[in-house]
Amino acid sequence: MLPKQVLDDKRLTLSALRVLIALAKFADSNSGICPLDANAPTLVSLARLTGIHPNNVSKATGLLQARRWLKKTRQGGGRPTLFTLTIPDAPNPDSLGWDPKRYGRYCIVPVEIAGAHDVTLEAMRVFLALSMHADRTSGSCFPGRGTTSRLTGMHVNNISDATAKLERAGWLTRTQRHGHSNIYRLSVPKKASKEDRPSQSQRDYEDACSFPVHESQSAEYLRTPSPTDAAPEYWY
Repeated sequence: MLPKQVLDDKRLTLSALRVLIALAKFADSNSGICPLDANAPTLVSLARLTGIHPNNVSKATGLLQARRWLKKTRQGGGRPTLFTLTIPDAPNPDSLGWDPKRYGRYCIVPVEIAGAHDVTLEAMRVFLALSMHADRTSGSCFPGRGTTSRLTGMHVNNISDATAKLERAGWLTRTQRHGHSNIYRLSVPKKASKEDRPSQSQRDYEDACSFPVHESQSAEYLRTPSPTDAAPEYWY
């Protein structure tokens, strides 16, 4: 889950958005503080979730820190860095904390999109904008291109291009309506995996984000990567 302000910050790169989405998976929903136990996010685990090289993950966290989306506190002694998510220029940040729900509209974002190498920056921003309107259970929404354009700062023609790319990649389906805005149904394309997914992992995922999952492809085990995992086949 991300606050709507993420769409206002046009200086966030695609890598920074992906890392922010990945960090939100770990962060406490109220304080924004990521754990420091065995489940603490590291450069390696964030690289596994995003498909971004660890060096570039470090650069992305640096940008997020510079843009005040993130605080990094080095612990020393071989302990992981403490990551705390913050919202730039948010009213009363000390009392409201990170919880995006407390700041009005927010984006419900599946963590898989953090590692979607076929989603461009423009497509990511459009997906985030659509997710602000989407029904949590069905993933359906019908904002007009003008509304999405205002949220993203993109030209309406580029909105159409981005939704077409998302549709080809399996992140949404479109139903055209004559004289009305399209109906979009957000979904999560399943990717092939060599390992089986425990049922508890699926339940945890459904609790976090209820977008439907395509049935046409095999499932991917959704888990927090460990530092001993092998590097992914591709890096950004």
